[in-house]
This record gives sequence, structure tokens and C-alpha cells, in this order.
Amino acid sequence: SGRPRKPAALHVIHGTARKGRVNTRAPKAGGPLKHMPPPPKDLSQRERSAWVELAQVVGPLRTMTAADMPAFRQMAVTLAVVEEAREALNEHGLTFCVETESGTVIRKRPEVEVLSAFKKQLSVELSRFGLTPADRERVSVLGEDSVGDPLDEFTVDGGE
Repeated sequence: SGRPRKPAALHVIHGTARKGRVNTRAPKAGGPLKHMPPPPKDLSQRERSAWVELAQVVGPLRTMTAADMPAFRQMAVTLAVVEEAREALNEHGLTFCVETESGTVIRKRPEVEVLSAFKKQLSVELSRFGLTPADRERVSVLGEDSVGDPLDEFTVDGGE
């Protein structure tokens, strides 16, 4: 139902923040993680591999906070499903034959639908983390020593 909402910090950075539209009671996500955590032990081997692969890309961006971990986990799981479906299609092909009373019928493998649905979901998840070319331009990388509130740079000296 439309474009996803832009976080308040991005409105401030882009100069489009409007006082009446800011949710002053919104929870704060905290600062960026200094290091990406290892994959959770309950993930499958393929999911852990996807986690490590994504962490190597997302970690240096310094955009992850502890509050983002469930979304990051889901992105790793989604990537693993996409890879598994692609592997199955590479091994077995896109179609299979079924013998019916009226003869042989060629059908799509179920993995085709799985791949299609999960690729769409992965695209959404990648964009949320700034991992697509169009979305990467909207992400600001925090410096190595920067670990505070990203809005701190906009506070006026002497103001509380």
C-alpha cells in the first residue's frame, strides 16, 4: 500500500523534516553496532552462510543497530531460501512431466513459485538495509568513531 515510510532521521538529513510530523515519543534504536554478531546457532548451515555473506556487506555500512537484528535475520533466511530454490532449479530444471489419463502434461516445478515470491521479499529486505544501487545513495555511512545518536550533529552548541 504505497511507498514505505521514511525514518525521521532521513527527513532531518534531507532537510524535509516538519515539526508537526515528528513523533517525539518514537523509540530510539540506539547507535550502530560496532561489530556484527555471529549467526544464531538455530539457523541452518545455508542460513548461517547467508548471514555471514550479508554481514560482510552490511557491517561496514555501520547502519545496523540491535533493533535491526530481527529484520537482518529474516533477510538472511530469505536469501538462503532463494539460494536453495535456485540450486534445486539448476539441478532439476524449471519443469517436470506428469502422466495423466489424457497424456503427458508438463508442469512448473514448485521451486519456480518459491523463487519468485522470495526474490520479491528479498528485494524489499535488501532495500531496507540500503543494499540496492538506488537505495545505497540514501544511506549515510557513519565514521569509525561515531557511535552516538545520528542526530547529534544537528544539535546547536549550548542547547540541551
